[in-house]
Parts: sequence; C-alpha cells; structure tokens
Amino acid sequence: MKKPIQHEPSTPARRPISDADMDELLTPQERKLLQGEDKWFRYRHIFLTVAMLILIVRLVFFSATVGDSFKVQPGMHDLATYFQFRGLYVLLASAVYVLSYVRDWYFERVAMVLLTMAIFGWAVDLLSVYSLLKDPTSPTAILFFLLRLAIIACLFMNAMRAKRAPPAPRKFWS
Repeated sequence: MKKPIQHEPSTPARRPISDADMDELLTPQERKLLQGEDKWFRYRHIFLTVAMLILIVRLVFFSATVGDSFKVQPGMHDLATYFQFRGLYVLLASAVYVLSYVRDWYFERVAMVLLTMAIFGWAVDLLSVYSLLKDPTSPTAILFFLLRLAIIACLFMNAMRAKRAPPAPRKFWS
C-alpha cells in the first residue's frame, strides 16, 4: 500500500513592496496622488499668466515705448523690431507651456526646457540690451528686469515640483 503524499501547506514568503514595484503597478495619475499635490501651483500659474500677458502686450504692441524706457546710447540702432520678435518668442513659448500643462504632455520636460530658455533669454538680454543702457536707468526698465527675475523664479519652482502638479484633467488656473 502506498503512502499518501502529504503536501506541506505552502505559504508564499511575503516581502514588502519596494518603490520600484509600486512604480510598475501605479499609473502616473496614482503616483502623483501619492506624492501629494503642490498647493502653490495655482498661484504661480496666475502670476505667470498675468506677467506673460503684460510682457507680450508691451513687447508686441508698444515696442517703441519699451525702447524709449531703455534710454539706449545715441547712435545705436532701433530696438523696436528686436522687442517685437522677443514678444512673439515669449508668446510661442508660453503657448507650448500652457498646452503641455493642460494636456499633461511631458510637462516635467517642457517646464525644464522653458526654464532653461528663460534663463538663457535673460542672460542674452543682459549681455546685449541691458549693456547698451546709459545712466540713469529708468524705473520702468528696472521694474521689468525684476519682473523677469520673478518669472524665472516661478518657472524654477514649477520645474522642480512638476511631478507634484495637480492631476489631469487640468485647467491652467488650478
């Protein structure tokens, strides 16, 4: 007579779920929810929207007054055309940023690229336009110089915290 085969109760060894396992199991939306949402995104976006609209309108439609506020040295060429192209450049970059944010289309990468473009544009203007200034500098030019620094600071915060952006579907205002 054969002895019946006795099976030992098999209990699978339980191990804690690692972060790599969680990344494979969760969707991007669920990962963002676990990290928590950055509550200041809304306020930075409102500031960026207002600042971009001011800059675009001022650069595209009032480029001659922008050139007058810089008090460029006599004999230098007119900067009105440069300011109009700069305004169109800001408009295009802002449109890509907004679409990327609203559609959740590689927002982390787009935010970092736009931050790099903003810093590079500011540095180019610092070396070209701001170097042409003659004393005394107008308060308007100083105000817009500081506004650009504030925009770069907001873009930096958005790029660093892009993973904690509100989950999709998004609105630009929230």
